Amino acid sequence: LGSASELFGTAGSLLHTTSVIRYPVFVGTRNYTGTPAPMKSPLLARFARTVLAPELESVPQALIVPLGNAVESTLDILAAEGHLGSKRWLSGFPHPSGANGHRVRIFNQNRCSLAEQVQRIIGSSRGAV
Repeated sequence: LGSASELFGTAGSLLHTTSVIRYPVFVGTRNYTGTPAPMKSPLLARFARTVLAPELESVPQALIVPLGNAVESTLDILAAEGHLGSKRWLSGFPHPSGANGHRVRIFNQNRCSLAEQVQRIIGSSRGAV
């Protein structure tokens, strides 16, 4: 690809988007803001195990880009429990929300590591074909 923007246009067939929490969630009368962590909530953990994990396993060659620590932690737990196969997600990718004031610094700090992870994951998926 010449640019990541192609994933949202002409190369859209290469992109599969999903979410750990894809429906509105409330804690009492307030919008869910990430507390408790998804895998510490019985309802959200059940959803991750029964919906998210099978969905990710249905695209076994996909590079997974978890947007933030909560998603990365969820994937790590799912893998440790045996719900996901090989580790094919990036570690250290910050959540892009404007509420995450450190996102640019964290991304720049982790940029080399993220690039190395992409190469490792892509290389291992090519060998598995």
